[in-house]
Amino acid sequence: MLEYKRFIEEEVIQPLYSAHIALRQIRLPTVENGTTNEDPFINTFVTEEIRKYITPKENRVGKKNIYGSEKIYNTIGHGCVSVKKELQVYMDYDIGSFCKDVWNVAQSLMIKGCDPLPWRRCLTQASKLYQKPYPINESLWRIPDEFVIF
Repeated sequence: MLEYKRFIEEEVIQPLYSAHIALRQIRLPTVENGTTNEDPFINTFVTEEIRKYITPKENRVGKKNIYGSEKIYNTIGHGCVSVKKELQVYMDYDIGSFCKDVWNVAQSLMIKGCDPLPWRRCLTQASKLYQKPYPINESLWRIPDEFVIF
């Protein structure tokens, strides 16, 4: 019985939920006066973090910059586009929760020419070797231990 429950959760419910979330995140470009307001390239990615990263941002002043552009376009390399599925696995994390340990996926992306995007909205886990800091008077004159991470 436990085996069937695990099968249903992992093989049926999780893929359906992932597809449900992916379909909810697809944004179609809006059309005003025959022109599109959004780059269709954004719709090729499903993960929210990637979509937010590559969405053009308005200039702070609201005017055209010296290059004649009204928006700032963040770049994503050709290497990242060619390994889209791996990039989406890497960037698929729960916002506000602890970051997943996907070091091997990040290394694979870098080997294939894609510098992974930074995780901006997840929390890193504290070191297991945490030591309380020294009192302020003592900390000014004492060299920290080798386990202290700055």
